[in-house]
Amino acid sequence: MLTTTEAIVMKSMKYRDTSKIVTFYTRQFGKLKGIAKGARRKDNKFGASLEPMSFVTLVLYKKEHRDLHLISQCDAVQSFRSIHDSLEKIAVGLSIVELADRLAHDEEENSAFFSLMVETLSALDRSPRNFQVLGWSFQIRSAALLGYAPSLSICAGCGKSLLENEGSSAVGFQLADGAMFCSDCHKTHKARYAVGYKALSAPAHRILQRLFTSNLESLSGIVCHPSVGNEIDETLRLYLRYHFDNMKDLKSTQLFKSATQ
Repeated sequence: MLTTTEAIVMKSMKYRDTSKIVTFYTRQFGKLKGIAKGARRKDNKFGASLEPMSFVTLVLYKKEHRDLHLISQCDAVQSFRSIHDSLEKIAVGLSIVELADRLAHDEEENSAFFSLMVETLSALDRSPRNFQVLGWSFQIRSAALLGYAPSLSICAGCGKSLLENEGSSAVGFQLADGAMFCSDCHKTHKARYAVGYKALSAPAHRILQRLFTSNLESLSGIVCHPSVGNEIDETLRLYLRYHFDNMKDLKSTQLFKSATQ
């Protein structure tokens, strides 16, 4: 069946002498793989449209019950040129598509997840600074879309609103339920959990709330101390590892660290 769908290129690998096998996340079909015959020839018809992070219109011969489909045409919708001009942006962009590849199952449609990828890459392309916050935002919003939304605004112990948490005391975060505990309940609940429980500083908690709920375009205004950034990074890493298989450290994380040193 010849079909057309929008897609984000996640990764590609060489296949035989002149071709590529490319992994896409598509709006209509979720994650799928296709073979682009002749894509490695100098005069190939695909150009740069098969590069990771490209937003494309994909035409392919989709075969039922097959793991690999034939790519007929691939045209760029948006190339995100600004991302490719910055090593830091490249690292964050690659972390987005790498995480999507880890989290998504083959051919499970999730148009909201596709839209989140496009919107986050678009925001990264336009972002003037603080690029890593968009990577963090993608992590927490992806978990929510795939069934593991954390509850960051209400204390799971006493029901107190945490939206206006302007204090300086640490709060608690239970990984299994994505539940947050205010500073008072944290003191009494932290002893209950031998594993799967993490203390969060008040600044880290406030930034996590913004990452989850604020407009993506506004996130570049977030500035945090490196220690708070490390805390957020560690919290999200543990949360994803708790809920998803195959969540070893992202290769692109090391690239970001190299780019910012």
